[in-house]
Amino acid sequence: MLDVQLSGNNMSDNNKKTLIKSTSDFISSNVIRILVIFALIFSLFLSFQIYNYFNLKNIKNTSANFFNSIQNNDIINENLENIKDENTFYSVLSSLKLIDQYNINKNFEKSSEIYKNLVDSNKLNLDPIYLTAISVHAAYTLIDASYIKNNTEFL
Repeated sequence: MLDVQLSGNNMSDNNKKTLIKSTSDFISSNVIRILVIFALIFSLFLSFQIYNYFNLKNIKNTSANFFNSIQNNDIINENLENIKDENTFYSVLSSLKLIDQYNINKNFEKSSEIYKNLVDSNKLNLDPIYLTAISVHAAYTLIDASYIKNNTEFL
């Protein structure tokens, strides 16, 4: 302590110098390891960005297909059947649109099957309120179908 006071250097200056020296020694002796770690972090970040890009592109394509098939009623069922099997929000929308089309065409058997698959699979982990709304809509639709067909097949 007396040495430090007589030489005019602060103890913190010596600590700073040794810290800088030890840091530069560490970096120079581990350059390859540090570069590999940065390369791994960068490649993970790049992979994540590429995955997000292609995922977003797929969602945009599905969205465009969904809205195009709604506008072109002549091929609606074929395109919506393909979209229904995907694992996106538009698969739920296409299922509901197909149900609507089948109900208009009085094909309640197919409508009932899609309702069951939609509620049972819940592949998008929909909130229970949405599942309840879909189930209630299905119940009223199938009750109406029973009255139209004059049987209890759907009850």
